[in-house]
Parts: sequence; structure tokens; C-alpha cells
Amino acid sequence: MRGEYIKGLRERRKRSFWKILIPFVIFIVLATVLAVRFRPGPASGVRLTLDDVKRLAGKGDALTWEDFEGYENEDVGSGIFVYRYPIDGRFDLLIGSPQERGEIMYIYLRDLDTGASIDIRTEDTEAFLRGDPSVNAPSGTLPEFSSAVAYVNWTQGEMIPGCLNMDKMMISSVRHLPVYKLDTKEDLDRFKANNGDKLTLDHGYNEAPSFNEVVSSYDESFFAGHTVILAYVSASSGSFRYALKGVCADGSALCLDVIQTNDPEVYTGDMAGWLVIAELSDADVAGYSEFDARLVDR
Repeated sequence: MRGEYIKGLRERRKRSFWKILIPFVIFIVLATVLAVRFRPGPASGVRLTLDDVKRLAGKGDALTWEDFEGYENEDVGSGIFVYRYPIDGRFDLLIGSPQERGEIMYIYLRDLDTGASIDIRTEDTEAFLRGDPSVNAPSGTLPEFSSAVAYVNWTQGEMIPGCLNMDKMMISSVRHLPVYKLDTKEDLDRFKANNGDKLTLDHGYNEAPSFNEVVSSYDESFFAGHTVILAYVSASSGSFRYALKGVCADGSALCLDVIQTNDPEVYTGDMAGWLVIAELSDADVAGYSEFDARLVDR
């Protein structure tokens, strides 16, 4: 009897083992299949060439993920999905989307030597590769502007959705900052309502004022002649401070250049967030359809 009991116990243990193992194996297989299915291309595939880029650029807005199947790539996204396709030592290609294999926001051909880039769907790829100075060349800076900086607390990527330069949120040599544009008092009220649960708008930090304090004078009469551009900066310490260095005009784009103004040897371990605010005249902003901000060297 004891032998039969032990034998039955062993059989039950075997059945329990397989009941656990089989679903686990099925899960691993399905996860692998899905990962392969939804990747835009194999990590180890055929390397994209400049001739491929020229040919693909001819399709313009008709380009899809399928056009890049089989080309070597890597996922370098931060906040959104960004896939990098290496080409050679000087150029690479970046494709960005808010979700895996979702709507393509941009297809940038990037010059790694200069940091310049173009969207091959809408811009002149041949001229860019020739090094035509008229392509991506800055057209100047705005000489007059007023600015302020407000403490708004730290968030982890929550300011990226809805910003005007979401296509720039990628890992690159330039750190782009989420940008918002306020044309009216209603825009300001809407910004505060939409971000009141993400940001701290009514409290300052040491000597730094709160956002509500800074914008308290932005009424209808102010917006009758002004436009406000906001750039959000997240910082690893509340000891760091930021300021607006300048406003650059580049073709149809306006860009805020933000700098870190201090470099303390000892700093706090808290996280912080700031809104760098540019007050521009409507005349200076007129004609620009794209807006960006970046953290630059002093």
C-alpha cells in the first residue's frame, strides 16, 4: 500500500509539473513571436545605404513601415518609439512614432558630423547630401525678447504628449525640451487646467517664483500683442537653475535655446522641473509654423 501511495504521489507531482511548464513555454513562444512580428525590421539585417535613402525619398508621404522591413535598426526611443537605421559613419536615419508601428511622425536623415537633419518625405534629400548651405541653415536670431523661469516640479515624460515638438523627443546629441505655445488668455487657462495635476503651478522653490505668479499679468490686453512660448526642463536636482539664452529662427521654425546657468559642486538630491518662458511679440512669431526648444551649452 505504501509503495502504491508513493507511486501515486510521484505521478501527481509529474502532472503538476507539466501543468506549470506547458503554459510557461507557450507564453515564451507567443512573446517571442509577437516581438518579432511587431518590430519594424530585424536588428541584424541588411544595412541601409544612401542610395536606398534616395530611392525611398522619392515616395514622399507614401512611405510606410513596410518600406524599411529587412534593414538593420535599433530602438533608441525615449517616451516615444524611435528606430535608428545606421547607414555609414556620417549619416543615419531615424523613424519616430507615438506607438509601435503606429503613425509615422518623421523620417529624419541625420548628418552625425553637423547634427543637421531633414525629413526625407518632404525635404530635398539630394541637396542635403550635397551639403547645400541653404538646407537647414539658420536664418538668424530674434534680437528682442523678454523671459522668465518658473518652478513647476518634476514629471517623468508627462509633458511630452501634446507638446508642439513631440517628433524631436529622441535620444540624440541635442536634448530637446517639450514646447507649448500660448496665443490667448484662453490658451493659458487651458494649459493650466490640462497640466494642473501634473505640475505644481502655485508654489515656488526657494527664490524661484511659481508659474501662477509669473503669468499673473498675462491678461487679454497682454495677449493682444504677445505670444508666449513655454519650454519644460526636468532636472535631477533642485539646485540647478536655467534661463533662456536666445530665440533662433530657422526657416519656418522658431527655437528656444535654454542654458543651465550654474554648476554647483554640491547639490541636493531632489528632482525638479522648470518652465522657461519667452514673451514674444505677435509680429516676431508670425510666419513660423514649427516650434522647438533645446538645452545648449553656455
